[in-house]
Amino acid sequence: MRRSFQTATTTILVLLPIFIASAETIDRVVAVVNGHTLLLSEWDSAARREALLDRKPLESLTDASRRATLDRMIDQEVMRGEMENSSAPQCTPHEVAVRLHEIREQHTNATDDAAWNAILQNYGVTEPEMEASVTMELNGLRLLDFRLRSSAQPDARQIERYYRDTYQPAMRAKGAKPAALPEVTPQIREILTQQKLGELTTAWLLELRTQAEIHLNVSDDTGAPPKP
Repeated sequence: MRRSFQTATTTILVLLPIFIASAETIDRVVAVVNGHTLLLSEWDSAARREALLDRKPLESLTDASRRATLDRMIDQEVMRGEMENSSAPQCTPHEVAVRLHEIREQHTNATDDAAWNAILQNYGVTEPEMEASVTMELNGLRLLDFRLRSSAQPDARQIERYYRDTYQPAMRAKGAKPAALPEVTPQIREILTQQKLGELTTAWLLELRTQAEIHLNVSDDTGAPPKP
């Protein structure tokens, strides 16, 4: 009995370094952002979630699309410190649930819980991962809105220009009568605000990246994950 126990223990001790080396090979650090590591498994999970959100098959993932996913993960990481130090309001569990319901509604074959769980399983994504991802997404949007919206408001001249140069021609091209400027001003203001927010967000993220400490560990310029 003792001999069998000793043999088993010796076998485990011999194989343990192999198991550890295998685990390190399968899951490795692909980036370090301000001291926070991003793992290959996290990258793969994020790519799968984005494919689910876009309703695209996993087979459609390319090196370029995966690298774009990694870039977005890095953007989230450089924003993480800003989120922690900001007084921007956090999203509520109800808002997260509403967003998850919207995502589910976009999949027409998710007719019940069983069908939705099958979709998640097909993409290799769990409900807690989706909830955490949506929470991060909503809090990021809250931060951007809190920090940048006041600088993104269009003035009256910009609204009038959009009305004259974009809205009216588009309506006439449809054969429809353009509404009066006061009627569509709120919609035009929001369109222009969102456009400006996009520009300000890009500039701000670039600034945060230049201030951040970012180390990448990808295999080549295509953005493919390191080979196991």
